[in-house]
Amino acid sequence: MIARGSLVLREWRESDIAQLVPLRNDVPTQLQLMTRPRPNSAASVRDWLIAKSKQSDLVLFVIASQADDSVLGYLQLNHIDAVNRHASLGICLASSAQCKGHGRAACEAAFAYASETLCLRKITLEVLAENTRAIALYEKLDFRTVGTLAGHYLQDNRWHDVVLMERMLAS
Repeated sequence: MIARGSLVLREWRESDIAQLVPLRNDVPTQLQLMTRPRPNSAASVRDWLIAKSKQSDLVLFVIASQADDSVLGYLQLNHIDAVNRHASLGICLASSAQCKGHGRAACEAAFAYASETLCLRKITLEVLAENTRAIALYEKLDFRTVGTLAGHYLQDNRWHDVVLMERMLAS
């Protein structure tokens, strides 16, 4: 468990599934994450969590409130490359948890974990170009844009640009 401000990053628990089901079924949120939304039952969310937990190049954290342990979202460090010392960041916050500093705190906690525990030197991410709120947060977290994949993601019968960003970690 990693505490930061009013939240903790921790392993998922069986009791989290009921709170993760609505998040995994929130179509606008899932579209922002560039996933293909589909109905998710409690069983399919459990299967998803188990599958993620078995991946050797991925760490999945539940983002939870320190006050009441309620689930605010989840964060992944995936494509962890121990040789080249980098990973990709993915974060999903419930809409009720957004714009309250939770995204920033969760990312900062993940950066410390990535640097100190995984010995990583860089975090990368991909974000839809029109997700300006997320891009603004990432820029405040010292990410820099390193490129744009034009017409890279198909959503609602339209091609969308994807921004590539990176952040160097303390070594």
